[in-house]
Amino acid sequence: TGMLVLANYKKWHLINVISFLLTSAIFGGWLSMRFLDMEPRPVWPAMGFATAFFGVFFIMNLRYNLKHGSQFVALDFSLLLANTAVYFAAGLSILQNVKPSLDGLFVIVLAAFHLVFAWMFYKRANAPKHLVYLLIGLVLTFLSLAGPLQLDGNHITLFWAAECVLLLWFSQRTGIRLVERASMLVVLLMLISLVMDLAKHYGEVPIVRMAPVLNKAWITGMASAVALYLYGRMCKLLPTERDVLPGLPPQHLRNAAWVLSAATAYCVNALELGHQLEHLAPAPRPAP
Repeated sequence: TGMLVLANYKKWHLINVISFLLTSAIFGGWLSMRFLDMEPRPVWPAMGFATAFFGVFFIMNLRYNLKHGSQFVALDFSLLLANTAVYFAAGLSILQNVKPSLDGLFVIVLAAFHLVFAWMFYKRANAPKHLVYLLIGLVLTFLSLAGPLQLDGNHITLFWAAECVLLLWFSQRTGIRLVERASMLVVLLMLISLVMDLAKHYGEVPIVRMAPVLNKAWITGMASAVALYLYGRMCKLLPTERDVLPGLPPQHLRNAAWVLSAATAYCVNALELGHQLEHLAPAPRPAP
């Protein structure tokens, strides 16, 4: 807290680093040894201290530079990332003792926190662009982690299907191209997750017959197809005079999304039909 006060007047990189490392070491040592031996474990006091430390060092790393208009250097960005990483690890470690799981909610709150500051700095003309991009990158990272941490199986695919459309919409509203490109990465993650879901539910030897059509495998697949179709529709709103990626104009991205949407819908319905027919009229097995 003393370093936070001094950050209004002076930027001492060495003392900032020392105070961060020692505070993290003391709290991390207590968390890994004493905390585990307590019964019941003081989850919320521990979370309160972790949050307070995170807030102090987050503001400390930004305060002087923003107040005095100084340039951010690599060490400033490194401390910002290290502070977030330590808080993320400590938070997940502490919240393991809470049932039902709050991991996904914790990550979403972290994403919202960084989004607020990213939006504030994005609107400021003198805010460093690299800081804005770093914060947006953290927001996208946490949003993409929220689903896998809180959900499982087809819920992750549904989460990413919604996220890719929302990210593209957000990028069009704000003009932030980094978000636009991140939406393409989320589309790829959604497709990988969808393939894993379909392989799990429509395996070569399905054990349990699923309800016709209205089962989680079919619903997840069709939701992904709809998301890809909407993604393609939104690509029509992208400026045609610039490429989304080098050599990839918006028209090609739109067509690719629509082709993937049609292919996904076709494959999901073909698998669903095969699954149901296999149980209604199983293929005869060869005699021993």
